[in-house]
Amino acid sequence: MKVTSHTIPTPCRSATIAFLVLLLSSCGDTANNSIDDRTVWQIVNPCPFPAAAHLPGDRVTCGYMNVPESRSRLDSARIRFPVAVIHARQENRKRDPIVFVAGGPGAAPIESKSTFDLFSTHLFGDDRDVIIYTQRGGFGTEPELRCGDLDTARTEIYSKDQTLSERDKEIADLAIGCLRDLSDRGHDLNAYSAIENAADLVAIRKRLGISQWNLLAVSYGTLIALRAAELDPDGTRALLLDSVVSPESDLFMSEAARNFAHGLETVLQACASDTDCNTAFPHLRASLARVIDRTREMPLSVPLNSHSNSSTRMTVNWHDVLGLIHWMLYNETTLAWVPALIDDVAAGNDATLAILLDRVFPAPSRPPGSSSGTFFAVVCRDQFGTREVSTTVDERYRGFAITSFMADVCSDEHIAYPAEASRETPRLSVPSLLLSGAFDPMTPGIYAEHLLGALTNARLIRVPGFGHSTLSGYTACQTLVAADFLNNPGGEIDNECIGTLKPPEFETSAESIRRLLLQSANKERAN
Repeated sequence: MKVTSHTIPTPCRSATIAFLVLLLSSCGDTANNSIDDRTVWQIVNPCPFPAAAHLPGDRVTCGYMNVPESRSRLDSARIRFPVAVIHARQENRKRDPIVFVAGGPGAAPIESKSTFDLFSTHLFGDDRDVIIYTQRGGFGTEPELRCGDLDTARTEIYSKDQTLSERDKEIADLAIGCLRDLSDRGHDLNAYSAIENAADLVAIRKRLGISQWNLLAVSYGTLIALRAAELDPDGTRALLLDSVVSPESDLFMSEAARNFAHGLETVLQACASDTDCNTAFPHLRASLARVIDRTREMPLSVPLNSHSNSSTRMTVNWHDVLGLIHWMLYNETTLAWVPALIDDVAAGNDATLAILLDRVFPAPSRPPGSSSGTFFAVVCRDQFGTREVSTTVDERYRGFAITSFMADVCSDEHIAYPAEASRETPRLSVPSLLLSGAFDPMTPGIYAEHLLGALTNARLIRVPGFGHSTLSGYTACQTLVAADFLNNPGGEIDNECIGTLKPPEFETSAESIRRLLLQSANKERAN
């Protein structure tokens, strides 16, 4: 394996942004007068990432970025994170590549074969290189901010019979223990934030010698992309922001219940407006109330066994049913199954619930997809600080939110999160396209609408029939619109096809849903 290192000092330039004033405070001897922010770019050949092993060597360049953990400390430890450049299929490639900024926070695209498959064949990669990387603290980075005890206990926590407050306390206690351990071992948790991730992005662009690039971001990655464009407006050609996070939001805390309720209400209203769905489920809202009451008074016990030869049973409380619905609302296919699920469980049938919990719900049957310590650290740093968290919670659906434990995690007095964490939305003139799914239970359109007041060259497209991450399939109408935007960010874009998009085609047969999911499980086993 050949490793090539390139050490390039940060260039001196004037800066008006407070963070850059701190970062580049002097133009003299960096060792004596300013923060040493040298970045090392190591190219590794052949590519060391297993997820990219199937790609020809001329299609991908792989390596690691080595940066300070904290750019505000002279004595900062060094960290590294993986980067891969998937080269365009066409020889005459454009000079402005796309960098994919994943969400989470803490997602690890470099670990995903499907991500390499997607971007190596994608429309966006026809004539542009696509850069993917894993944000600091995620899987495959050094260090990985893992919470081993929490990951080990995850299956048990989500399988056993607990009230939501009992579960939240158990998760919060383990998360607090993890963050304390990471801090005690010398990790600067305040260095895991959107602004530090944004500075990492700027370092990637400069070290790869790219004059300008396009930021393609989803979910929490949109906040990182906004901060990167704020730090590096000249290097940012265009922003393509899908499922937008407003910098002024606290979507993982007080706003989480409101956002979930909005997504679920949108489904109920869409079903009531759809002739076939309303005919099949004329009393859907009453059925949902019955399901919540039933599982609150007498939790269900269902098997989860499609991923192994052994059978794990899960005790299903009302909050587990709503948690499943939350994750179903992410995907345009599964959100159309929500009415049939509600009706089936209300009628006393648990088979559809069991297989959806196994195939769609991330816990307990599926392994975690991120380094949970990264998630906790970044959210607490960006969205909590020392401010007071609102105690006003949307009480629809009993105030349910999948992250109702986060305020307790971030309130731990052992770790001080600075009150000065920036929550102000940057004013930018970078051409921007915002995409918002109508059924999104995590980042509803209100966040994108808020950004329109600060992004002076932005357009918002609302995508009917979709939930969170409208570009996740990368095959629909909105992908064509996005590609047109990338080719001409400052001009008119062809979004005519958006008007032809239809509301969800609701599936009214629970048996058909089970059949499709069983076929998918059998196909996985065969492979």
